[in-house]
Amino acid sequence: MAVSRDPAKAAIQRANLRNAPAAPAGNGRAVVHGAFSTRVRDAREKHVVELVEAFPNATSPEIAIQAHRLAQLDLLGAFMDERGVIRHKRRGEVFPAASLMEKIAVSFERQHALLLERERTRPARPAETLASIIAELTAEATADQDGTQDDPRWSDEGTADQEHVPDPPQDAFDASDQGGA
Repeated sequence: MAVSRDPAKAAIQRANLRNAPAAPAGNGRAVVHGAFSTRVRDAREKHVVELVEAFPNATSPEIAIQAHRLAQLDLLGAFMDERGVIRHKRRGEVFPAASLMEKIAVSFERQHALLLERERTRPARPAETLASIIAELTAEATADQDGTQDDPRWSDEGTADQEHVPDPPQDAFDASDQGGA
């Protein structure tokens, strides 16, 4: 931008071109709806915990992205609750925040459906499987001690009732060995 040749006027013009001092911490004078602000961070941390509990098999980037989307949706929803969806009623203009909210919601729902499907089809985690096996074995051992469950496979008395399979005749092996030499 060109400044005046007059030194007094040029000094005034240059003073007007300087940036305003930075806003103090916590001052949100330039923040309107907050979808891209630092306020997202607090809401995102809360959603990370919830999503990790809901989707233990999801990867860290998936959780981070979904948590960020949820945080943005929270802030955009608060903005919409305060101001409404329509910016100019006569012209029917919608706030850009409403369009952004819809795009984020669609992305969130699509990824959420994929995570739900993956959780349903993925086998149980090893710790859960081990816990169920230990519980099953403990229940069987308790039932055996009570005498309520008699399984001949595990008892010492079952050997007398089983058939004895005779060994093959030794002559059959001897004849095959002599014929080849």
